[in-house]
Amino acid sequence: MTDVLFISGWAGYPFLFPSLSKNTKFLLPFVQEEPEDIACQARNFKGSIIIAWSTGAHILLSRLDEIKNKNIFLLAPFLDFTSFTPEWVLNRMIQGIKKDTHKVVSKFWQKCGIKKQYTAPEEDGPGLIDGLKFLSSSKIKLEISDLKSRLFIVHGRKDKIVPFKATEQLCSLLPEAELIMLSTGHYIPEETIKQLVYAKTDTKIF
Repeated sequence: MTDVLFISGWAGYPFLFPSLSKNTKFLLPFVQEEPEDIACQARNFKGSIIIAWSTGAHILLSRLDEIKNKNIFLLAPFLDFTSFTPEWVLNRMIQGIKKDTHKVVSKFWQKCGIKKQYTAPEEDGPGLIDGLKFLSSSKIKLEISDLKSRLFIVHGRKDKIVPFKATEQLCSLLPEAELIMLSTGHYIPEETIKQLVYAKTDTKIF
């Protein structure tokens, strides 16, 4: 059994993280896994490291108090997506996906800082729409008095999706967490993730 669980973000397909997706237990929200199932798998995961990116980090935050004795890396986390991205933007993306899934997702990937060209499967449109609807409505009120795991909050200085104020808000509620700033965008390359995990846990994940 792998020692690492990776919970990806919206449209965070395995091909964006080719080595991570092969060497970890990789979960893709909405297209493959529902939020409740992801939270359940995270709670019951027997390994020692959980990495969650963006929407995956948001899902994990909803059950953070239930996860014990792990090293948890939250990459670009947030409590309320619509606090910095208006709901109308998500609605426009939903309408766009109904017409051309690849066009909408490609624009999102570009804003994330992903330079390679990939193709989003058209058949995944319904799952991607479910994810956007989730982001429109999901708002976490975090009330954790005592962390049961070692927590790292990771933010890219060039992030154009999740602003630093979202990270600041989370850090103020989780003062025991360690803040790590990177020189990346919203997308954090897997080699950077690998180096970060090794530096903090002495574990090679691929």
